[in-house]
Amino acid sequence: MSENEEELFVEKLYYDNNQIRTETSFNTERLHGPMKGWYENGQPMFSGVWKNGKRHGVWEHIEKDGQKEYFYWHEGKEIRLKVEHLHLMEAFLTNHNYKVESPQQKYEPE
Repeated sequence: MSENEEELFVEKLYYDNNQIRTETSFNTERLHGPMKGWYENGQPMFSGVWKNGKRHGVWEHIEKDGQKEYFYWHEGKEIRLKVEHLHLMEAFLTNHNYKVESPQQKYEPE
């Protein structure tokens, strides 16, 4: 690990049936890094990234029926997006020099 990298820890919580419930990353002070959640049947429920204790970038929430909803977090503020508008928001932010992070991409702390 280089000087600029900080060590991340992962906490996993489980349902009574031993199915994973959440997987959360944090540093020594706060939530930091990827977080994922699952329904009791193992179906994905949500995924996103924490940065210095605040939700950051695109968060995906998946209903039990498979319907997806996306939320974009910027400077601690939530912006709700419909799936069909997600690409427009990403393009706008990228064109204005914002780094867009997706929960599907590997998280690399700055």
